[in-house]
Amino acid sequence: MLCLLASSTTADELTTVATGAHYPEGPLWYRGQLLYVEYSTSDVKRWDGKHGGTFWHQDGCGPSGLIARGDNLLVACYDANYLVELSASGRELRMLRTDSSGHRSSDQTTSRPINTAESIYPPRAPTMSRRR
Repeated sequence: MLCLLASSTTADELTTVATGAHYPEGPLWYRGQLLYVEYSTSDVKRWDGKHGGTFWHQDGCGPSGLIARGDNLLVACYDANYLVELSASGRELRMLRTDSSGHRSSDQTTSRPINTAESIYPPRAPTMSRRR
């Protein structure tokens, strides 16, 4: 069961968002609705304060995280090892499968884990400052 708590935590102020949720993670309040991932169902679920439902689904994704990025959303697909960018309405815009070095997440020639977030936010070069 997924519940929300009001600012004070008495039992009268608990709101059930979903019963039978499958490993809900990564809650995000976005454009007046609660979004969260369900890893085992490969869903991003939504709740608008009255009704819930599936916002987005991708077989084999295994979503493990969700963040807002500007007007869009990023879903981390743990099982599939990529990021998915979604529009505010849940339409898939693109799949990000490479890191900043161009290595594909499905590349079996490297044993290092692929950080697909680097394809959006490349690491900055270290800076050095001098003391005067």
